[in-house]
Amino acid sequence: MLVIRDFKCSECGKVTEKIVGYRRLKVICKCGCAAYRFFSISNTKPHGTWIPSVLEVVDKNGGQHCQEFLKHPNRTNYENWKKKTGLRHLEPGEKLPQRESREDKFKRIKPELLKKAREREVITI
Repeated sequence: MLVIRDFKCSECGKVTEKIVGYRRLKVICKCGCAAYRFFSISNTKPHGTWIPSVLEVVDKNGGQHCQEFLKHPNRTNYENWKKKTGLRHLEPGEKLPQRESREDKFKRIKPELLKKAREREVITI
């Protein structure tokens, strides 16, 4: 019975996929050294469905932590990205912070906007 297996070279570290017999544990790498079978889960999403949704919001032009997470989306890089961007999970029972309504925001900044507008309109001689 033939199956597709992943093999990792003990010398160069290259991972290759080969069609081999079911019990085959070792093949020869292109570099000439032994490559040993290692277990991988193929055709699955290793971290569930959350990674694609997180990758949608990562700043594509962000710093090294963003680039590393985009290049290698794993749990470690995800935690590093959250830490560097100041994000965290909500604690059990914690509610989302309330966003300020447009009307409340306008009421809050209106006096400052009027003051700046008056300053611009002042004529000095």
